[in-house]
Amino acid sequence: MLREWAQDGFARQLLVLDREGTAPRITGVPYRVIAAHDYAKPDQDRDLLQQICDEESADLFVSSYYTSPIATPSVFVAYDMIPEVFNWDVSNNAMWREKHAGIVHAGAFIAISQNTANDLRRFFPGIRPEQVTVCHCGVDFSAPELERIKAFKARHGIEKPYFLLIGARGGYKNANLFFQSFSSLGERRGDYAIVCTGPYSALEPAFAPLVGGARVHMLEIDDEEIQCAYTGAIALVYPSIYEGFGMPITEAMACACPVITCPTGSVPEVAGDSVLYVAPNDIAAMTTALRQVQELQVRAALIAKGLQRAVQFSWKKMATEVKTVLLNADLETPMTSQRTLPHTGSPGATAKMKKRSLTVIIPSRSQPRQAQFLERAAASIRAQTAISNFDLAILIGVDKGEAAGLQGGIARSLNLNVIESHGRSQAAALNAAIRCADSEFVAFLEDDDLWHPHYLEFAETALTSGTAFVSSTQVEFDESDTLLRINDFPTPSGWIMPLSTLRKVGEFNEEYRFHLDNEWLGRLSEAKLSRVHLVEATAPLDPRQIAQIRPWLFNVIQWGGGFTRLGRHALPYPLIRRLVHSESGMGQISTNASYQEISKKECSQLQSRFGRMPW
Repeated sequence: MLREWAQDGFARQLLVLDREGTAPRITGVPYRVIAAHDYAKPDQDRDLLQQICDEESADLFVSSYYTSPIATPSVFVAYDMIPEVFNWDVSNNAMWREKHAGIVHAGAFIAISQNTANDLRRFFPGIRPEQVTVCHCGVDFSAPELERIKAFKARHGIEKPYFLLIGARGGYKNANLFFQSFSSLGERRGDYAIVCTGPYSALEPAFAPLVGGARVHMLEIDDEEIQCAYTGAIALVYPSIYEGFGMPITEAMACACPVITCPTGSVPEVAGDSVLYVAPNDIAAMTTALRQVQELQVRAALIAKGLQRAVQFSWKKMATEVKTVLLNADLETPMTSQRTLPHTGSPGATAKMKKRSLTVIIPSRSQPRQAQFLERAAASIRAQTAISNFDLAILIGVDKGEAAGLQGGIARSLNLNVIESHGRSQAAALNAAIRCADSEFVAFLEDDDLWHPHYLEFAETALTSGTAFVSSTQVEFDESDTLLRINDFPTPSGWIMPLSTLRKVGEFNEEYRFHLDNEWLGRLSEAKLSRVHLVEATAPLDPRQIAQIRPWLFNVIQWGGGFTRLGRHALPYPLIRRLVHSESGMGQISTNASYQEISKKECSQLQSRFGRMPW
């Protein structure tokens, strides 16, 4: 954009603040070198920026990456709302605190996609629609000639056809989907290579066993070489769960590289019908796409559509749109008076409901991270967008003899009520807390799981339609924050119900150690009560598709006693975040032979009792 503005003369109205000489120098653009930013000293940086604005008689400050002055009006550039969407701990991260301060200060906003604009307003509903302008990013990549591609491959020792992965691979980037699918190619894996770009010297240990005979090339390359990497690839594989725009997708299309990606976040807005889409957790579909993209007719169509799509995104167009926003910003509006505090929900139907009482029961066992888990779980409850609709009580169910250790410490600091059971099992701890519940609604959350901020909002909407029980699909992460899978089993962490439902179905069966939730769900089905199971916006609803690609979700419907329906909410990911770790019940089963026998025995009892495994 700066190059475009240097050519059309708009740069003469700008002053670029260069943090210790790190900004690229473009002829015709004025600069002023200033001190580096320090997230540990945000107030000092705001003072500095305001001093510069005063010295330069600036009319407007452009917050291009989250900083802001004190009084000078500002325009905030929003690239994505990833921390908010994924419920990261914004309060303990200096960068994200500065981001929120920049949003609250601004009077106008530029979003690089409509999806980002929608998320910005969803999390900050005080922002009016007319304050946000969508300005799509540009792309200036193109397909290099064949000789350059050959030289690139020779320089890096790439001898086989390769799949390309760009940038980070963990967490919401969801590269696990590719590696799991690639592993299903079996011996054919040796026919391919995998090229990964970015400042990473080695492939993650979780992915390494899945590549088989394929050689993995870890490259840190510049823009010139990355264009060669795109054009020379079988495909860019980019299975991200959320993108604010998706630059690698437009770059790949501009370089005549087919793309395999997921229809989430801003991706459909950017890619249109020019790519192959797979669901974020559909290993079979990704495996099919890896084969399909190698078919000549499919490749030709994707390349042609991609090139046509890429020309819609130019830096000249973005520069013109951003310039219009800056020239027309309302400099008279008091910036800080028009914004509400950050809020993760929209002021919909739930805001009009009368206040109800809710008890959330958290079973918790003594282990080294108990306090950490409880703190995170309680925070996720209190961060709910609909929490103001409820009088809240949080009960912690613990084993016999463990209450004293919690009551004087973490429980007091977090205002949690500790209920001690008569025994030493999860079922006993849950039942002890259930007996103390006297609210209109009861929900459950295991101490190592988290609710997404919108969980209670969507669950409450389902409950108001007369539903007797709500559950939810969950997304699982390991301890390194790598996304493992979407799990459709209705774990108790997604359960919420009227107290009358709990009274009718009864307490948990304390004879079960591991599958107490299955046993309870079996009795729920026998009670013939209406159920809603919440699924993400991209989940299939057609039973035939569900049976093919989401068999566990099919079990929820099939074994729900005929009274279960799916509730598809507006978010592209599940509402329950589940941590998979060695101390969890399932983790213990996987590593302990005696526990495996107990689990098998319980499953046999359930099948004998209900004629099937209850879901």
